[in-house]
Formats: sequence, structure tokens, C-alpha cells
Amino acid sequence: MSQVPRAIEEAFFARRRSRSVPFVLNDGVDIIGGDHAGRSGSVLSIVSVQPTLVFLVETGDSGEDVVVPVAQLQACPEDRDRSL
Repeated sequence: MSQVPRAIEEAFFARRRSRSVPFVLNDGVDIIGGDHAGRSGSVLSIVSVQPTLVFLVETGDSGEDVVVPVAQLQACPEDRDRSL
């Protein structure tokens, strides 16, 4: 896994979404694929950006921290209308 570029990390913690980083600190997400499908939680950090964007998500049901690629996440219903 790669180091997160400083500019991306700063934007993430400042809650500035972009097309390349669609989720930011504390965004509510549903996990729609992989080992943790069906769970939901809050985005805590970016784990890596290359070769794919990966987030650390704290699950709401157990408080467990799980690592999830962006392709397996979608915004929770109350957050889906936010603009980039």
C-alpha cells in the first residue's frame, strides 16, 4: 500500500470532497461488497490511494475498524445528495 499524498490527506481531514476522493472524514457509508458487505459505518482515514483508493471505516454495529476499497462503498442514504 502506498503513502497518502499530503494534499489528499489535508483535503480529506478538511472535509473537501473531490472526484478522486469521494468520501471524507466521518462520512456515513454503506459497505456494498467484499467481506463486510451489509455493514455500515463512518470513514476514519485513507489507507492508500494506489493502486486503488482504500479507506479505514469504523463499523456502526461493532465499532470494528475495517479496510475497504472505494469500489465497495456507497454514501449512506442521508449523505447521497451531497455535492462534490
